[in-house]
Amino acid sequence: MVTSEEKEKRIIIPVEIKQKIFSQIIPKVKNSKVLDIYSDGSFGIASFKKGAGKVEFVESDSKRCNLIRKQLNQLGSFGKVRVFEVTAAEFSKIVTSKYDLIFVFLPEKELNLNIIKNLAEVLKDNGILIYSCSKKRSFPDSFNHTKSIKKIKFEDMKVIFIQKY
Repeated sequence: MVTSEEKEKRIIIPVEIKQKIFSQIIPKVKNSKVLDIYSDGSFGIASFKKGAGKVEFVESDSKRCNLIRKQLNQLGSFGKVRVFEVTAAEFSKIVTSKYDLIFVFLPEKELNLNIIKNLAEVLKDNGILIYSCSKKRSFPDSFNHTKSIKKIKFEDMKVIFIQKY
């Protein structure tokens, strides 16, 4: 269960930054398999609306999970989506599916290289993993057959796009 302190530390991404991020990957969305981790469902839902073949969500907060499920039901998403109520760290250790797109927007305290590496392992070839972190944090530009292909900076955060090759 997520404490109120942890909820307050969730990353809030301004709408204009979300739009900028999503505009970079729109050509990859149609018929893709998408994983949305802790973005409040916004990237996964946008992907579903743009024709993703399958979308999975990871969220540790039961209220957020229920909100995501409610939004998805209103969109008629039956059979094309799944919501996992677990932490990102737990999910990154057990996931076996392969994804075209992965969005990771963890609180800074929860983000670590092992989670990013584990998730990079489940990217399909040419798949893209997008994550955010503090401008002060530094992760390698290349690992697990991935390379950094784009960075977007805003306020005290940066969003990094890595692609599997």
